[in-house]
Amino acid sequence: MLERMNTMKNFNGGKLKKLIEKTGLNTLAFSKDIKLNQSRIEFSINGYRPSDEVIQTFCTYFDVPLDYFDDAKEDPTTIKFQQLIKDSGKKLVEISAESGVSEATIRMLMNSTSFSLSKKNITKLQHALDKKEQPLTYIEKKLMTFANERFDGNIEKAKEYIFHYYFDQQQL
Repeated sequence: MLERMNTMKNFNGGKLKKLIEKTGLNTLAFSKDIKLNQSRIEFSINGYRPSDEVIQTFCTYFDVPLDYFDDAKEDPTTIKFQQLIKDSGKKLVEISAESGVSEATIRMLMNSTSFSLSKKNITKLQHALDKKEQPLTYIEKKLMTFANERFDGNIEKAKEYIFHYYFDQQQL
């Protein structure tokens, strides 16, 4: 039976969560019932694929077929966000900081086409990824040109130079 399970690529933690809730248990009580660490249960619920033995334990406990937790179908929302994240050119840590969604959650999203985001996280990520770069103002463009010409693109040095030049002119 375990040989057949090795083909399971995506574990649907949402299904496990629903089954646990249906029994009226929380993850702590469920973990005691099946004699597993609570953190292993919570990792599984959050999208980490447990070992085949743990999956078999879940299936036996809930009396469901071995492929019950297999979620090989792709989630279109997940695929959309994977593409948005790739297109943004931002690092996961930057997206996490801007959105408030944990880096671990974003990493899980990027590694599975069937990972499901909560509505709250969808909204946060959508907001962070929809931010368009604001067009540069006239002064910012001039500063960039000046920095590139005189200071090898170092904007901070260019700002300091301009500040001192302006300040010195005001003293006259």
